[in-house]
Amino acid sequence: MFVNNGKISDRQTFRLYIFDLIGIGTLLLPPYLAKLTGCDGIFCILLGSFAGYLYLRYLGFLLGKMKTDAGTFLQQQHGKIVQYLSFGFVCLHSIFTAGFCAYVFGNAMKHTLIKEESFALILLITVVLAGYAVGGGIESRARVYEVLFWVILAPYIAMMLFTIKDFEMEYIDTFFISPTKNLLEGCYLVFLFLTPLFFSVFLLGKKEEKGKKFGTQMIRTVTKSLLISTIIFLGSYILLLGNFGTNSLSEMRYPVVTLMSTVQFKGNFLKRMDALMLAVWFFTLFALINFHMHYGADMMKKLKNVGKCNPSVNNTTSKHKKNENSESDNVLIDKKALKDTKKSNSSANNDIFKVQNTSKTEKKYDTSVNEDNSKENDLKRIGQIIVTAIFVYGIAYAMNESNGFVQLFLDYYSYVAVPVMIIGPALLLIRGKSNENSH
Repeated sequence: MFVNNGKISDRQTFRLYIFDLIGIGTLLLPPYLAKLTGCDGIFCILLGSFAGYLYLRYLGFLLGKMKTDAGTFLQQQHGKIVQYLSFGFVCLHSIFTAGFCAYVFGNAMKHTLIKEESFALILLITVVLAGYAVGGGIESRARVYEVLFWVILAPYIAMMLFTIKDFEMEYIDTFFISPTKNLLEGCYLVFLFLTPLFFSVFLLGKKEEKGKKFGTQMIRTVTKSLLISTIIFLGSYILLLGNFGTNSLSEMRYPVVTLMSTVQFKGNFLKRMDALMLAVWFFTLFALINFHMHYGADMMKKLKNVGKCNPSVNNTTSKHKKNENSESDNVLIDKKALKDTKKSNSSANNDIFKVQNTSKTEKKYDTSVNEDNSKENDLKRIGQIIVTAIFVYGIAYAMNESNGFVQLFLDYYSYVAVPVMIIGPALLLIRGKSNENSH
């Protein structure tokens, strides 16, 4: 029914990024923001999202100069050392971020829905399912997100609207009282939750690009996702402030889960509808785990291919060689035909029959080689996903055992990862263009 060609459409990209942005943001952002800025967190969400928009425009400008996605640009314009450093950073960053997301997912599930189960079992099932989803390819996952978009988002919006009846305006009447330092930290915190936007420079290679200028259409699509995500962030934060107040909100672990749990339905069939809604909403966080595990395995593959020739170049070369061989074979056959004009028709027919059988054998051999290569690539891909899943499980389990490990990751993300994701693409473009000019 569908062709798995590794491409995703504009609508699939739009919905994919909404899930990736709102999953962990709506879960973790409100209490930290309330503690830093209180009601002024509303302005932090607006300013942080605007910073995310400027970041997208910045990435779009760089992509326009690269005229290809970042992965291909690295392979074409940079040497082995730069490729190892770049792909290695993205690979490790994706794996550690997937581990953190898996830790948050398992922890939230254990504290809200299935309190009796062990964290290790929840984490194991989550990582195995995520690895299986990654193995299906980005197009398969994008189709799932496309189909389930409203099935997941509509209940979340409905549950938020049901909480309006308990909204208290007196909880959000104090503005412009936070220190400037706290406001800046709040804006930066919002931007941290928007950093999946960075991976749009690699997504371009898998997306159906329709814009006149390279990268324009993709950036426009992701910008729409950012706008919808900002609206969801704002609505969720305002409702949380109005229901709990700044002080209570800042002390909660997962306030949006608590808020959704307060919605009560009458009747035996609907009395646990809140649990069903929470389970559906957790799919957005699961999508983010898939997202980072995919790039972890994908960058692992690129690391193994550093220094190897471009497959497309090899394919083109092999095609030229086949054409040259076929032309030389035709010349030999023509000469032989001229020499053997005096032979009988039966012997000529036998020669033709032998040539046809030989060509069929060669075609079968070529097909079997391609099938073997395909199976070998599939096995390598499975191996890369398994290795990624093992590391993700280990990182998430370590975070659950030690809060110091969580803090270490958050410090890395704030002071190392984000600056690299901002400055890195520009440095790669400048160095790549200088290498191109020197050649």
